Amino acid sequence: METTTNNNIKIVRLQSGEDIMADMIQDEENDTILLDNPMHIIFKRIPTGQTVMMMMPWLPIEIIKENSAIVYGSDILTIIEPKDDLVEYYGSVVVEAQQRMEEKRNFTTLMMKKKMKNTMMRVRRLMQMNYLNYLERRRRTTSINNFQTEHHDDTCCQAVCQQQNR
Repeated sequence: METTTNNNIKIVRLQSGEDIMADMIQDEENDTILLDNPMHIIFKRIPTGQTVMMMMPWLPIEIIKENSAIVYGSDILTIIEPKDDLVEYYGSVVVEAQQRMEEKRNFTTLMMKKKMKNTMMRVRRLMQMNYLNYLERRRRTTSINNFQTEHHDDTCCQAVCQQQNR
């Protein structure tokens, strides 16, 4: 499991107004910033008048391979140094998110294996049914041909056989 280094953890305020806390690596040459394990910081005012801070993954971790994003410098309003206790809290939230990502990967792998097994069973059943249908058609054709050769003089029987062949 990945761990973060506390020296590059910053709060990035985007032009959109979102506050993102992440392990940040700046690429000045391309004017981009890599945000590793980005967490969206949300402030909510509760009915008592207090403000509560929540942190949740910024990216949809259930469907991505790596929890990182590249942001253009022009999309960033400011970069802020967080308090130590916030950095500690961030680390625990990142660990939880990584565990959820791993659980989701394991669940997805298990579901894919289960679907593949079910599909193979359906294919096998269809193949068996097709083979049984083939044998039944062959048996009918053989019995009709035998019937025709036994009664070739009887025109009434030939008409019945021709109707069965249609």
